[in-house]
Amino acid sequence: VSEATAWTVSHRPLRSGAIVPLRNSPAKTGAVALTLLDRLPELRDDLEAASDPDPAKQMAAYLRDQFAVFGVATPERRSIQKPLLVASTASSQAELLDFAETCWAEDEREFQYVAVDVLRKRAGTLEPDDLSRVRGLIVERSWWDTVDPLAIHVVGALVRANPELS
Repeated sequence: VSEATAWTVSHRPLRSGAIVPLRNSPAKTGAVALTLLDRLPELRDDLEAASDPDPAKQMAAYLRDQFAVFGVATPERRSIQKPLLVASTASSQAELLDFAETCWAEDEREFQYVAVDVLRKRAGTLEPDDLSRVRGLIVERSWWDTVDPLAIHVVGALVRANPELS
């Protein structure tokens, strides 16, 4: 098997177009640490497994049917995302923002909630130059449920650490 063929069968695309390793691929079992993007297929699997159609209908209605949802309650989603929060401590600013932007491209709203929580946890590592990428998250697929925590906890942390931004 050629290296290109092995790579193709060990990776899969997400709906956003990002290509990430499969759960048990060589890219995941090698000595290289997994990135946040490497963990997205597993996150999707876990969110899909925890999905519940009845709460999903209620959640979608609460969001005025603007977003698809799995119907995963916040406490369960937070439990599912714990490995990502731990993995985020080894991520660069660019990797954090790449992860968030990839989550933003996914259909289900829970992906954006995970991205917000990861950025909130690591807001202190972001730099003034990252503000434009965070702004992109605020204005794209915007609704109070992501705008408020991004503005308060991520942009707020950036401005507090860099007064020249205010």
